[in-house]
Amino acid sequence: MTDIKTIVGKQPKSVIKKFELLLFPEQDAKLFYKIVFGRWILWLTAMLAINNIYKWGVNYSDNQKDIEIQQLDNDRIKKSWQYLYKNSGNNMKKEMEKAYENSAIINKR
Repeated sequence: MTDIKTIVGKQPKSVIKKFELLLFPEQDAKLFYKIVFGRWILWLTAMLAINNIYKWGVNYSDNQKDIEIQQLDNDRIKKSWQYLYKNSGNNMKKEMEKAYENSAIINKR
């Protein structure tokens, strides 16, 4: 009996290497897809929401910066106008008032 075991043990054995890429599980496929795709859809939805919130935040920040720059420019123009009005003669004040009224009429159109 031991002779047979040693003879069988010494014989070359064929080695089978098996590589599998299972796209479809062999057992319990319904549960597998429920878990995997349920998580994928959840993560995909979360990533899209985060991406859109980020884009909205960047756009909002840029708009606020542009508004602030425009307000600073308008304040500078207003202060320049007031300075020029205070430090000018009557003829210049009349011309400035006329220009101001004309600009109001043009803006209404």
